Amino acid sequence: MGEHRFDGKLPDLSAAALRQRDLELRDLQQALARIQRPSLSLEEQIDAEILADGIGLEQLYLREIRDWEWDPRLHDSFPYYDPASWWPNASGASCMESLPPTSSAWPP
Repeated sequence: MGEHRFDGKLPDLSAAALRQRDLELRDLQQALARIQRPSLSLEEQIDAEILADGIGLEQLYLREIRDWEWDPRLHDSFPYYDPASWWPNASGASCMESLPPTSSAWPP
């Protein structure tokens, strides 16, 4: 019942998908925490802080706010955080690699 042409484009909000996303965010957070921020340029330090804030915001929504359980306007309110969207031509797995190199400051 209902419109199904766009089912594949809707976010997967199953318990398994939410757990997986939480694990992905935790891994991103840990990778970001391994960066030696004093060795970064000011711009890179700001970028790292923005990334950390974005990850933290999505974790807050996933763990506490859980607005998919009560908000009928979820499509325009959930702050799904995708680091790949910050850098052109970068997948989620390679977004850290697309940043400017700064010796060994970025995690592998």
